Amino acid sequence: MSLKSLFLETFTWWNNQTLSTKLLTLFRGKLVGKDLNGNYFYINKKNNNQRWVIYNGLMDASRVAADWHDWLHYRTDEIPNESDKKPNWYKIHKENVTGTAEAYNPDKSKQNEPEILKKNYEPWKPE
Repeated sequence: MSLKSLFLETFTWWNNQTLSTKLLTLFRGKLVGKDLNGNYFYINKKNNNQRWVIYNGLMDASRVAADWHDWLHYRTDEIPNESDKKPNWYKIHKENVTGTAEAYNPDKSKQNEPEILKKNYEPWKPE
């Protein structure tokens, strides 16, 4: 571990797990599962009511799939199993892409607009 990564882990919570979270996970954590994004989910060995996630990469709550989100927020006590058969209408979880290159851009959608709509449109102008 480099000095920079140790410094970032000690003093910044937004880059990755902090040093205290790493120590909590090491001494009191029991791994209960891993999701498709590579996030690890833990419970406290002594107190099963304490749950947390160690993100794979930057910490972003939108990277947690719905079934794991329910487990983290105590909506269910069943640990999600990736091998469970899901209905065919389920979509694969995708993190929030707002602010990234993959975000929806209405300017790009106007490029695909039919020519007839482009010709007949007249923007409103205040008097």
